[in-house]
Amino acid sequence: MRILPLCFAVIIAFASCSKKDDIVTTPDPIDPTVPMPDTLSAGFTVDASLGNKTFTDVFFTSNDVGYLAANGAFYKTANGGVTWQPIPVEAGTNVASIGAWPGGNVAYTAMNSFVNSSTDGFTANSRRQEYFTPGGNVGFYDCFYPSQNKLYLSSGRYFWRSNDAGVTIDTLYNFGTNSGSSSIYFINDNLGWIIRGEGVYKTTNGGASWTQKVSGSLNYALIHFVNANIGFYSANNVVYKTTDGGDTWTPVYMSLPDSGLPGWYQDIAFLDSNNGYISDGRLLLKTTDGGATWTKLLRLGNPRIIEIHFTDVNHGWVVGTNLLVKFSQ
Repeated sequence: MRILPLCFAVIIAFASCSKKDDIVTTPDPIDPTVPMPDTLSAGFTVDASLGNKTFTDVFFTSNDVGYLAANGAFYKTANGGVTWQPIPVEAGTNVASIGAWPGGNVAYTAMNSFVNSSTDGFTANSRRQEYFTPGGNVGFYDCFYPSQNKLYLSSGRYFWRSNDAGVTIDTLYNFGTNSGSSSIYFINDNLGWIIRGEGVYKTTNGGASWTQKVSGSLNYALIHFVNANIGFYSANNVVYKTTDGGDTWTPVYMSLPDSGLPGWYQDIAFLDSNNGYISDGRLLLKTTDGGATWTKLLRLGNPRIIEIHFTDVNHGWVVGTNLLVKFSQ
C-alpha cells in the first residue's frame, strides 16, 4: 500500500458491522481533544504480539501471506498473522511503503535512496540498491506491482520502472519539480495514476508520459482505483470520486470532528465499485454504495490509523501508531 513521507513528519476492504451510524448526516458530538474508549465492530481484534510500535504499512498477497512495516522493522507472516517473522533491515531504516505480488516478488521503500526487493519473499534472495539522479539523492515514496515482474516506484521528482521485479530499476519520467509526497496506483501495466503535491496525473503507456487531471495543492494525498473508470483520491481532509477515469471528480466524504485528527491521511481501500473502506484519523468507515453513505466500523481512543488493507470481505488489517488490528470472520 501507499504511505507518504509526511506521515513521519506528523508522522483491500470489507467487514460486517454491528454498529450502524449514518456518519454523513449524524456525526457524533465528541471533543477530539478528549481520549475516548476504543469501539470495534464484530470481527476486529487487536494484535498485541509485536508490542507498541508505529506500524506504517501492511500488504497481503493472500489471506495467509503478508508483510508488515513498523518503525525500524519489517515482518512477514505465512499464516495470516498468527505469527510474524522479523526480516532484517538496515539500522535506521523506517519502512514506509510495501509492494508485493503473489509468489514472492516484494519490495519496500523507506523514503531514502534505497530500494529493497526480493523474488522469494525475503526468504534468502534479497537486494538493497542505492540510486542517484542529477541533483542528488533520491527519496523513494511509493512502490507498486501491477503484474508479476513489473515494479513501479515514485520519488520526489521521478517515476521509476523495473521490468524484472526489481532486479534492475531506472527512471522513466521526470515531472520537473519536486513533490514532498506521492502515491501511485495501476490497473494494469499501462493504465495508472499518480498523485503528487501539485496534482493528479494519469498515464496510459506505463508511465512513459503523464497527463495532469487535477491541479492544486494536495496535502496528505493518497489514490486508489477500482477499475479503469472508478477511482478515489484523498487530500486536504476530503475524499473525491471519479467515474470517468479521472476526468472529473466529486467529493464523497469530508473528515468528521470525531476523527480527532483533522488533516491526517485518509487511506482508501475498495474491492469493487460499491464496497470500500476509508480511514479518517482514528476512525475506520465502510461504504456499500460507492461512497454515497458511510458507517463507522472502528472508533479508537488515541491511536492514529495510517494504513488499511483487505484481501476479501472476511480478512483485513488496520495499522497505525501503537495499532495493529486484524479483521477475520
